[in-house]
Amino acid sequence: MTRSITSGYQVRMDHSMIVVTKRQHISVVQRRAIYEALLQASDSGELEKGAISTVASHFSVSKRTVSRIWHQAKSQTDHGLPVDLSSNLAMVVGRKRVQVDLNQVLDIPLRRRTNIRSLANCLNVSKSTMYRRIKEGALRPHTNAVKPTLTHENKRARLEFYLSKISWSLSSQIPTFHDMFNAGHIDEKWFYLSKPSRRYYLLPSKDEPLRTCQSKKFITKVMFLADVARPRFDASGKEIFSGKIGELVHAVETSFERMESQQLNNVFLTLQTCMKEIIKVQVGNNYQIPHIGKNRLVRERNLPLQIECDQNLIDEALLHLAA
Repeated sequence: MTRSITSGYQVRMDHSMIVVTKRQHISVVQRRAIYEALLQASDSGELEKGAISTVASHFSVSKRTVSRIWHQAKSQTDHGLPVDLSSNLAMVVGRKRVQVDLNQVLDIPLRRRTNIRSLANCLNVSKSTMYRRIKEGALRPHTNAVKPTLTHENKRARLEFYLSKISWSLSSQIPTFHDMFNAGHIDEKWFYLSKPSRRYYLLPSKDEPLRTCQSKKFITKVMFLADVARPRFDASGKEIFSGKIGELVHAVETSFERMESQQLNNVFLTLQTCMKEIIKVQVGNNYQIPHIGKNRLVRERNLPLQIECDQNLIDEALLHLAA
């Protein structure tokens, strides 16, 4: 005797023992083949005697499975519906999705949203559930950097400087930023020659190294300095000037030479787009670095030499200066 106890399992009870067997799940293709075999063994919607047993033996499934497929298909045809023998297991098996009301995130202070553990605890869900929602894109991780506070004088000087970089040409009615071919940029980085504490791995027989300096508060520093300008290309895109004026410290030579001219040219275009965005937010630091797809424009030979600036934006900036 066989008795069903849970979804997917059956209990076969014999006189001497009880055997638990897992129910066999058959595919949609097998279900369709079983149904077609039953159709061949039917006449006017009625199965021939012994058809279910014959089909069950042929496909190595139980008679109950064959009977269920037949009655499922027959019920659908009786109601004028197309025969659909797909399994309903997709809706009833597996772990259920944990429902998370992400609108509650807006009520959680930012200081409690700095890591997954804290945020999951505030929403009363597990860390793994919170991690999956982030991977799905329901929440967006963001690294926030502190920006310097700008005074009114700072903003005014900044806006005047940006407006001085905008020019009007006779060939175009749209103002653009200067091509910046006459500008150079010097970048410097300071590094300590050593640190107050370092970890080394030594052989047991070797003495510990001795490092000394006049004062741990004034460790000698070295400066890396390089000067670059905007590269120049001819009409065919061939490089005329790389923009690399020179390095003042030999240690940065490798990194200096590694930078491609096109990458350096993109830097100057990004500078122009950032200046435009800063003017839009009234010279504040709450702007987003725009992306114009420079690499794609290079491939299409459509990269602009200068970024356009809308006349209305310039007028608003001038009014802001006059206020």
